[in-house]
Amino acid sequence: MNDLNSILSEPVAQLGATTITLGHALAFGAIVFLGLFLALVVALWRSARARTIAAAEAAEHARDAEARMAGILQSQAEMQGRMADMQALMERMRTTKDPAERQRLMAEHMRLMHDGMAMMGPMMHGSANEQQGERACADNDMQCRMQRMQNQQGMMGQRMSMMQMMMQQMMEHMTQQDAAATPDSGAGHAH
Repeated sequence: MNDLNSILSEPVAQLGATTITLGHALAFGAIVFLGLFLALVVALWRSARARTIAAAEAAEHARDAEARMAGILQSQAEMQGRMADMQALMERMRTTKDPAERQRLMAEHMRLMHDGMAMMGPMMHGSANEQQGERACADNDMQCRMQRMQNQQGMMGQRMSMMQMMMQQMMEHMTQQDAAATPDSGAGHAH
């Protein structure tokens, strides 16, 4: 034990009038080591916490994206159902011989078209409003950017299909109205 005390009391440096012994140097080294160790522990803890927060945000973003996708899919299904209903009505209008039934079917078809247009309005403006509430994609998040572009492209395709079908059906309405008016006017002139 005496040998250890003599080794630790050996001077290793001289700073002015202060003599630094090996014991002082070792104690200072231990304090520096503990300080660095604590700094490392705190840095690792903060890093783990940041990863946990980032994972929670990513999970929330994924849930939001899934909810938006479910809403988009529901809107698309509703739009496709409405389009099928309008096509079925058009087919019934083409095949019916009864003018009163044709008029009733045309009125029903027009109602469906108005409902379709009313449904499309929020869809067209809703996507812009949703984007305002959405978090921006990170610059390096290509998956997020691609998903947004695909969603927008899919909705645009659905809107365009519905618009095209509605325009086509309006033209058929006009043709049917002209055809219905022509025999009546011709019959009126014959009598």
